[in-house]
Amino acid sequence: AEVLTPLHIRESGEPSWTVTLSEGPVNGWDAFSMSPPEAAMRPDNRTYALPSKSVKGMIRHIYTIASDAQQPSVDLGRLNPADALFGWVGKGTNQALMGRLVFNFATFESPELTWFKTPYPYTGWHFDPVKGEWQMQEGRETSKHRIAETWRLFRHKPLPPFVKRLDDFTPDAVQANYFRAIMPGSKAKFTIRFWNLNDEELKRLIWSVNLQPGLAHKIGHHRYLGFGSLKLRVLPESYFIDWSKRYADVPDEEWQRPIDVEKWLDHHVIAHYVALMKALDVGAL
Repeated sequence: AEVLTPLHIRESGEPSWTVTLSEGPVNGWDAFSMSPPEAAMRPDNRTYALPSKSVKGMIRHIYTIASDAQQPSVDLGRLNPADALFGWVGKGTNQALMGRLVFNFATFESPELTWFKTPYPYTGWHFDPVKGEWQMQEGRETSKHRIAETWRLFRHKPLPPFVKRLDDFTPDAVQANYFRAIMPGSKAKFTIRFWNLNDEELKRLIWSVNLQPGLAHKIGHHRYLGFGSLKLRVLPESYFIDWSKRYADVPDEEWQRPIDVEKWLDHHVIAHYVALMKALDVGAL
């Protein structure tokens, strides 16, 4: 994973910083790290990461659109494509299915972090992709980009002029968000384990993860304001398992079959393909 625009997923538990102004207390939130929820217990040198649940939700959202899983699942015999792969919990006994995917945390390698201030509300501001600039129109609601009038996706865009980059946590107003974001260029790695996928599911999953050149994901807070653009890439060392050889006394390279990503990237199995290409385009950055 490579960060394209500042990215913030709020730390779990207490805020790491709090000060009190005349109008009241103000919290300063660090990016998510592998740390205790109690602020006093967190180390100075933290391992920053993307939570596995956030990564799974991001990819599941794209897969749901790509599989046109509009109809809700009714029971185990009538699951939509997304629930059938990622898992489902229904009502009544014996109405739950474990997913065939496991995501781990995406840990960053020496990320750069910077403080930001975003005031709210920011109603009236919208990004004009034709002019390539943010504009203010009093009373205008924040725009919502939807696919098939069902799924919302946040378009890639630069940060607006009212977002302020700070040198440190120095709040001057109560009605604002103060947080540290992971900066562009920072990279993380994570693993997706999968099993028992048919060809169409695997093609759709790999497309939903890797996407195509010029496309990227969105994750975290303040996505409407341009934060959280993230590019994923399936690494060359990714592999299938040849189970007939996995537990035989053979070298790893004999049971680890490399994944040829280009072979599995097939847009013909992607529903709403044109709309996804438009919504995920990073051309505005």
